[in-house]
Amino acid sequence: MDWNTYQAQAATTAVYPISAKLQYPVFGLCGEAGEVMERLKRSLRSGKPIDRDGLIDELGDVLWYISAICTDIGITLSAVVMPSGSDFTLVAAAIRLYKTAGDIASGYLRGRLIHPYLPKAVQMLSCIAHHLDFSMQDVMVRNLAKLKDRQERNKLQGEGGDR
Repeated sequence: MDWNTYQAQAATTAVYPISAKLQYPVFGLCGEAGEVMERLKRSLRSGKPIDRDGLIDELGDVLWYISAICTDIGITLSAVVMPSGSDFTLVAAAIRLYKTAGDIASGYLRGRLIHPYLPKAVQMLSCIAHHLDFSMQDVMVRNLAKLKDRQERNKLQGEGGDR
């Protein structure tokens, strides 16, 4: 699956009011980047290995919000893709993803251009997936399968991962 196919299919699952255009996915990106950090923190606290499947699901959610931002500002997802940056450690990539999500939100709130930050977010997302031995195509396919299942069960709206 390519980036733009993912973007088009992900857009069919977007359920938020037009009045929240851009704001909703920007805030969602921040929340999901925090969930990535939360998964890593839980592993540190418990001393258990990282829940790879749970973390990949969070990465899919991060990608969905990045894709929605791209859609809302009228650019393709492929326009913000750059090499994975696999020279970062897993933790460094997660921290950079979290920081970049904050930079995007800050830019949005100040009325500044946010698209220059999107490539770094995708790069860190790809790096994290790489460290977990997943490709971004794996992330895309898993995320769309989860969303399709929710859509079929009329559960796209709501809260929590177990909808």
